[in-house]
Amino acid sequence: SLSLVVPLEHLETYLKWHDLCVIWMKRLISRLKVLQSIDPGNGAIGEFSMPKNIQSFIQMLRSLSMLALPSTINLVRTLALFLGATERHCSRLATSDNPRFPYHSDLSIQAIIKDDNDTTNIPSIDVLCSKFPSALIDMSTKEIHVTQPCHIHSVRRYEMMKQDLTCLWAEHREDKVYPTSEIFKPYNEGETLVGKLLCELAELKASCGIRETYIEQFIMSLERRALSLIKLVELDTNRGKTKCNVNKIKKDMTLTQEGDFHIVLSTAEKLQPGMYAAVYGDPKQITENFT
Repeated sequence: SLSLVVPLEHLETYLKWHDLCVIWMKRLISRLKVLQSIDPGNGAIGEFSMPKNIQSFIQMLRSLSMLALPSTINLVRTLALFLGATERHCSRLATSDNPRFPYHSDLSIQAIIKDDNDTTNIPSIDVLCSKFPSALIDMSTKEIHVTQPCHIHSVRRYEMMKQDLTCLWAEHREDKVYPTSEIFKPYNEGETLVGKLLCELAELKASCGIRETYIEQFIMSLERRALSLIKLVELDTNRGKTKCNVNKIKKDMTLTQEGDFHIVLSTAEKLQPGMYAAVYGDPKQITENFT
């Protein structure tokens, strides 16, 4: 068995990271089981040493609270305003002493600094094995790229985690087993919710926490719309017994812009996991169109 021993004085801080730690530990335990199952006689392991993933995990626990570089601090902290308290603790700013801190899956927000060749080192396997889909904001080009939607991502995640363990068992090279095609696609969906919010924020004073409070109210209104969406989908599908009429749902909620609908749907997914699948259907069948 594998346990985390946390000093009592750090318990409150750890509880904010608990869900993140559980996700990481489950993946590490699966990999350790495979390593322990390999016959040492065939020279696959030799003397046991701490896997790099565990070293990275321990390092991460020590590095979640960091100072930020001026080039990234504003965007990361602005995005953090849209997160809950626990999600903020599971986010990371770039550090002045180590600006190229490696990518870690399942963080809510993390700043990644490009290297001298204007590239980033984001392992595709870690992105695909993350619990939720990912979005990549390139500050130099002002472009946004995203992975597949939540319901498709969940199926691919399961497949990639199995493939990760198979690769570990067979000692295959990662670049021969994992997909080499681009996993991030450009995001070009039109929306009005965020655009309207930004215009309204620009009219408010930046002092006394007025803008922060306004964002909190926006999030609350977004959650109310998400709850309405959940109820509408339940009624429209007779609690999952019939196919969802997506166009009717969009019209009933006046969410004609595709981006607006996905913003509300993503919020609903956080409140009630499985909403993407309830709206768009069986993800296993849908993924066949993307492979």
